Amino acid sequence: MIFIRTRACIKCKQYVPIHPGNRENRVKVNNFEENHQGHTIVTLELEEIKGEYANAIAEPEGKPASMEA
Repeated sequence: MIFIRTRACIKCKQYVPIHPGNRENRVKVNNFEENHQGHTIVTLELEEIKGEYANAIAEPEGKPASMEA
């Protein structure tokens, strides 16, 4: 089983996945932390919050994900 760690905001019920070594993801995590400054942010496994929290960087429903290289 693969464990995916996330940064999650308890107040907003949103999370962002953490991909170690991925510079682009680090920017997304930093932006998430800035947007939720002053809130309680914790590091959790995705399985712990799946279904209860929303992915803060997911594409809106009905809109296809971009295919950037």
